[in-house]
Amino acid sequence: MLEDVLRVLDAAYRFDLSDAEWLNGLAATMHDALGRSVLAESRGGLGVLAMRYKIDQHDRLCLLTSAAIGMPDPMVAAIATVPGQLPPSYVRRTFGRHPCALASQAGGTREQSLARRQMGSQPRTGLSDIFVINGLDPTDHGIWIGLPLAHQLTPPPEFVATWTRVAVHLAAASRLRRRIEAHPTIDEAEAAIKQDGRIVHARGVAKQKEARDRLADSVRALERLRAKPRQRAHSRALAAWRGLVDARWTLVAHFESDGKRYLVAQCNGVPTVGLSDRKGAASRCVCEPRASKQADCVRARHCAFHGCSLSAQRRP
Repeated sequence: MLEDVLRVLDAAYRFDLSDAEWLNGLAATMHDALGRSVLAESRGGLGVLAMRYKIDQHDRLCLLTSAAIGMPDPMVAAIATVPGQLPPSYVRRTFGRHPCALASQAGGTREQSLARRQMGSQPRTGLSDIFVINGLDPTDHGIWIGLPLAHQLTPPPEFVATWTRVAVHLAAASRLRRRIEAHPTIDEAEAAIKQDGRIVHARGVAKQKEARDRLADSVRALERLRAKPRQRAHSRALAAWRGLVDARWTLVAHFESDGKRYLVAQCNGVPTVGLSDRKGAASRCVCEPRASKQADCVRARHCAFHGCSLSAQRRP
């Protein structure tokens, strides 16, 4: 499973594609990855759906873009009408709280009942449940991946924990896409690092020794993981994926015209070098709109990234 997870992360952190190409590519990668997982026998050939969305100030779900891979047309049409019909309470208690869950088990009793009614209203589609991976960032933008299931099942806790961590990366990648307009260049980045950890370009905060050391260590950890993924336990390997560094940077693969591969550090927007991981993430969060409603979600996502349990993304 680890190799599939790494392919999903690679697809998420691509910035050389249009939004439509990126979402389609991510949906296709998720379709293949989950098709080889413990969910395989329950899928029933129902495909996968990916959505980018925003939760507005009234807790309404606004669908931005979507992509379906291998999904029957009647199911695509049925699901496409759902976001605009969801009551704010459902959005707040499901999309706002659950990074990874079965649709029938997300939220409270009312939300679960509504989900079952929605899925049961389309008997011809063969839909029994939906396995959801949902990354929501502090600005209330999110990416939702839904794998329709033809048969009921209960995913193992370690499986849910792995894809919970992936949801954190999906949110980070989606947010970063809104910050950059094209494939990052070395000159635009705060740092460019070779695969062995050598820094070939740095500016601003990235020139500081502490920052250079953290960036180099993160790149070396990533490359070790790519080289020998099978030698690590799944949970440890995913926790070692240092796509985010000090909450300030996201590491993005970059290829020069001569074929050389670098990782470039794109700034997430708020200086956090010298702070703990949690304080750095919190400092970035409070600079965003609606920070009073989002402060707790940063702590929760920090725990998820490092392998702890995640019970809530936002408060009700």
